[in-house]
Amino acid sequence: MLLKPQKPVKEKYLTSLRLFYIDMSRWSSKSVEERIKFFEAKKPICYCCGGTGLVKDTSQRCVVEGLKYADYITCPVCNKTGFTTIERIRQNYRDELNWYKEKLNRYRKELSIYNSIKKKLTKEEFEWLIYQ
Repeated sequence: MLLKPQKPVKEKYLTSLRLFYIDMSRWSSKSVEERIKFFEAKKPICYCCGGTGLVKDTSQRCVVEGLKYADYITCPVCNKTGFTTIERIRQNYRDELNWYKEKLNRYRKELSIYNSIKKKLTKEEFEWLIYQ
C-alpha cells in the first residue's frame, strides 16, 4: 500500500519565544499574566518545577501509581531557585525548531519519492498500489 506522506503540523507555540515559554510553563501554579510579567522582567519561572524548586524523583516511578508516592528532589534545571535563564529557554526553543525542521525535511524527501513513483506509473497501476 502506497500512502501519501502527511505534512507535519507546526505548533502555535513555535511562532515566537514568548508563546513557547508560556506553553512550556503551563504546569506552573502561576497565572499566564504572572508568567509573562516574570518573562518580560528577564527572570522567567522555571518550566521544569513551575517555580517551586522541587520535582518528583523519576527513579522512584511505580508501574501502577506512577510518581504519586515519589519523593521530591531539588530541580536540576534551576537548583531550587524557581527561576531559569532566557538563554536556556532560547536553547530549548531552537531545539524544538530544529526538530520541526528535520520533520519537515523528511516529509519533503518522502513527498518527492512519492511524486516520482506517481509519475512513473500509469493511472491504473498507481490506483492498484494505493488500494492494495
